[in-house]
Amino acid sequence: MTNDDASDELLKSLLAATGPASEDQRLRHMVLDRTLGAVRFRRRIQRCYLVCGLVVCYLAGIGTMTLLRGGLAPDAPETEHVAKDEKLKPATETTLAQISQLQEDRDTKPDAASRSESLRRKADLLFERGDIKSAVRNYKRSLDLASAEQLAIAPGQDTWLLIALKEARTKEMNDDRSATQ
Repeated sequence: MTNDDASDELLKSLLAATGPASEDQRLRHMVLDRTLGAVRFRRRIQRCYLVCGLVVCYLAGIGTMTLLRGGLAPDAPETEHVAKDEKLKPATETTLAQISQLQEDRDTKPDAASRSESLRRKADLLFERGDIKSAVRNYKRSLDLASAEQLAIAPGQDTWLLIALKEARTKEMNDDRSATQ
């Protein structure tokens, strides 16, 4: 027996006729039928509101996740080959020319200082285009190859991201020095 049946039975018992008058009986049955119909209708409406509310919440969650992701597919894992950095978002002619220039610089200047500078410039381009993850990866590689002079912060030249990474790298180096002493 469900809740609906139990409440229907309760209403029937309360409105059931106990006297001999048949006119009262018909009136009571008519009131009972209308009351049960109204109660059932209200229950159905409440259930519909509940279902509609749950659907709206679900759709709002989907919309929120789409907005937070920016409508893009999730990023590939870090273990993917380094060539992922070479795959850039659609770019303008100028950006493509700058990237090809960076690749030429890398091929013609194999020493660590020029490689570090090339990686930094590539990271700057990626940062300007909004690819923060790739920019951080290139900045870190650049700092691995950088000399002590290149690790110095240049506020007019460095981006805020590079400044933060240089500060972190300097702090790590200082902590390592103090730990070994």
